[in-house]
Amino acid sequence: MLCFYSNQTNLKIREDNSFQFENTINQTATVYLTIPESKSGVGKVQISVKGSFHELQAMTEASEKIITGSLVKIKSVENNILIVDKL
Repeated sequence: MLCFYSNQTNLKIREDNSFQFENTINQTATVYLTIPESKSGVGKVQISVKGSFHELQAMTEASEKIITGSLVKIKSVENNILIVDKL
């Protein structure tokens, strides 16, 4: 029994639960702070990655701003800022 417990503990230690921006690509998020149009400014989104919630900066290339509460899809990451499209 002790051997089983030890193996389970080792498996948990080897799991990589660190946050990586690349894990957000193609995921959906909810706009928390309005995202200005045409990459003219930064807003914020809330997203769950590997079971943890994160509040991250986001921009859009769209010609219209994306308002708080909208759903977006993350299409890429630039300098740790999510580039999103409205769903």
